[in-house]
Amino acid sequence: MVKKHKASHIIFLSIEDIQNTSEVILQAEETGEKFEDGKHAYLCEVLHPCNYNREDTAERLAAELVKANVENSFLRRRVDRLNKELQKALKKEKKEKMKEYKKEGWKLFGSSRSLEVALLTHYDKLQNLGDDGREIAGVASKFKSKSIGHQMAINDACLTYSQQAGSTLKGRVIADMSGDGTDAVAEFDHFFAAYERLVEKEIKGEMEESYSIIRDKGDGTSEMQTFFIVSESAASKARIRALEDAMKESEAAQRHADKISSFVREGFAE
Repeated sequence: MVKKHKASHIIFLSIEDIQNTSEVILQAEETGEKFEDGKHAYLCEVLHPCNYNREDTAERLAAELVKANVENSFLRRRVDRLNKELQKALKKEKKEKMKEYKKEGWKLFGSSRSLEVALLTHYDKLQNLGDDGREIAGVASKFKSKSIGHQMAINDACLTYSQQAGSTLKGRVIADMSGDGTDAVAEFDHFFAAYERLVEKEIKGEMEESYSIIRDKGDGTSEMQTFFIVSESAASKARIRALEDAMKESEAAQRHADKISSFVREGFAE
């Protein structure tokens, strides 16, 4: 018999001894011999329970640690690879965007930085926010005063965000309420309109302007695009304020306040 454990020992035991022993039987072999009382003798490798548990735990923990290290190493390599691919994609995207802006005659507005630096900063902010970050663009298509054009673009971005927030909420409410026989479209039309209007008002304080570009249209007027980065977790405060005020104008919304509030907090989540 070859020992399987360094702390074990080899002894002869009968069937009754094997059944009654407090030690751990690692292996047993029939010898064909008998004890003086006539009982069959078995050659056994036995181990004290404390040694068995300690060895088992140590080996299990060591195995888990090795497995965890292998998995972590794999994940680190995967994350590194994905980061490299992301950086490569962002670099390509920035290059293509710069080419597009140059071809279409766009120039950076309201900043002493270069457009390339503004774009790089913009993408870095979006990347750092991850899924919580959203890009919102506002457009002013025709103006003579640059300051007025800039304000027009800001207002358009706020309107765009409010319409997206309202559309998302409307879709969720209609889908959910229609299941219980509620005519959500008819009952909530006033509420949806009020909510969009109030989100447009409230969101201005949560939208961080990233950069603006402007170009001459050749007829004495200009065109502008202003890009914002919105943190959805921060913007939820604006949506909640808008919700509270909109509910004051809608009895239907008040009856389903808890459910609608949860939709608003989720923002643009699917």
